[in-house]
Amino acid sequence: TYSRHGDAVRNGARVYQNGDGFLLSRESIGGLEGWVVGKVPRAFYAYQTSDTLAPESGWSVQEHGVLPAPSVVAVEPHEAVQAAKQAGNTFFKESSFAHAITCYNEALDTAAACAGADGVTDELLARLHGNRAEAHLNLEQWEEALHDAETAMELDPCFVKAYVRRAKAKYSMEQYE
Repeated sequence: TYSRHGDAVRNGARVYQNGDGFLLSRESIGGLEGWVVGKVPRAFYAYQTSDTLAPESGWSVQEHGVLPAPSVVAVEPHEAVQAAKQAGNTFFKESSFAHAITCYNEALDTAAACAGADGVTDELLARLHGNRAEAHLNLEQWEEALHDAETAMELDPCFVKAYVRRAKAKYSMEQYE
């Protein structure tokens, strides 16, 4: 699985990287266009196309690659954030609040690493902080809940649930002002 490599763009397409340091990028060499998987300066696999979206299969093995050619999955940051958020929501519904918090943390970490990426909006971040605040409330972690609720309010001042969660946390800490 390849994730966005920051805001890097090459030949009109995003650049991706996997956990092993392999880059997935669109290249133009000798008048031919296509996608390359490799570690600079070596190409391991290539796919000739003018498409700006990376193909999943059909890769040809290059000089430094080995058979079989891999399947490639390029994941956009907002998709990874949404997947982690959904996993957190599932755990929350099962009353597994600690696991939900772990998933919300993962979503927020991914979002922070890809700040400004398409689909990673303040509204989404507010919902993540708000959901994590509610999970903290269920675990009676008042300070953490308060912090997340206030962060959600800053990100989206119209997010009413954040105000309710802040009030619950303050009430639980006997801060009645």
